[in-house]
Amino acid sequence: MSYGIWRIFTGEYVVPGWLSQIVVSCLTSGAIMLSLGILGEYVGRIFEEVKNRPLYTVFTTVNLEKDNAGRERLAREKLSA
Repeated sequence: MSYGIWRIFTGEYVVPGWLSQIVVSCLTSGAIMLSLGILGEYVGRIFEEVKNRPLYTVFTTVNLEKDNAGRERLAREKLSA
């Protein structure tokens, strides 16, 4: 595209319609790539949601006692609700 613009400004011969076709082609290609980027982002977020994994996993804990009483209380609350 810059080649065609350069030839116009220097006064050299340019095939009529050539530059307009290049400009339209670049704009169309840009719109298609933008659409694909948006679609890819959408599909990627759906994929992450479908995996249904936790955001993080705790491998080790420090200075925490193992407490089953809290778990039992939560289980009783779920059953009573």
